[in-house]
Amino acid sequence: MGTGIFVRLVFILNKILAAFNMKFIPPWRRGLFIEIGLDEDINIKEKLAKLVECNLTNDFFFLQIGANDGVSFDPIHQLVTRYKLKGICIEPIEEYFQELTITYKDLPNVKLIQKAVTDKTGTRVMYKVDSNLRSSLPEWAKGIASLNSNHHKRSGVNSNCIIPEEVETISFDGLITGEQIEQLDLLVIDAEGYDIEIIKSIDFNKIKPRIIFFEHKFLDNVVKSEDLSDVINNLNLKGYLVYIGRNEVLAFLP
Repeated sequence: MGTGIFVRLVFILNKILAAFNMKFIPPWRRGLFIEIGLDEDINIKEKLAKLVECNLTNDFFFLQIGANDGVSFDPIHQLVTRYKLKGICIEPIEEYFQELTITYKDLPNVKLIQKAVTDKTGTRVMYKVDSNLRSSLPEWAKGIASLNSNHHKRSGVNSNCIIPEEVETISFDGLITGEQIEQLDLLVIDAEGYDIEIIKSIDFNKIKPRIIFFEHKFLDNVVKSEDLSDVINNLNLKGYLVYIGRNEVLAFLP
């Protein structure tokens, strides 16, 4: 890891820990724990996999928001297919949703919903890479579809490669109520800059996911340090242990 990246990472970590008026968490502080990961996010994804495997039950249920095609950049695809997990995958973009249906066509326990999770039910415009130009861009460009019309600029993708698509939307609470979800063992969010807003919208008195995995991408200026700090603080107060990776956060109930 380069010195510049390391310095920026230390900056955000200190910002987060400052919410608790400390620079490290002593082991005797029951119910309050933050672990810092300075390595690549492959490590945090391995932690996620092990955590899921340790909590598997016959009624294990997951919810994945921003599933894309179900394979690309997907931290839980192998877990879902290997253990035939029951759950819901949500993806709003038409072409990605069609690929998602192919990915999980042989897994009836996985329900697919073509919507975006936002603050309310209705429609919104999302901005995605033009499929006709995708071959000229890096593979990861497929994963940058966002509600933010300027999100692609953070990745250095030219605006000429971005096109709008109107999608149906639903609120997190509307989703939980509509699908009658009473138990949520795993919540995975990859909403390209909207992850924090979804976490903030969760009524933890109504549903309390056992494991939460979401992107922060602070180093790419996707979220503000104070917003990330507030979310981490709130998760801690609700009893979650938190592991902060370079780009992603893993929170879980002990």
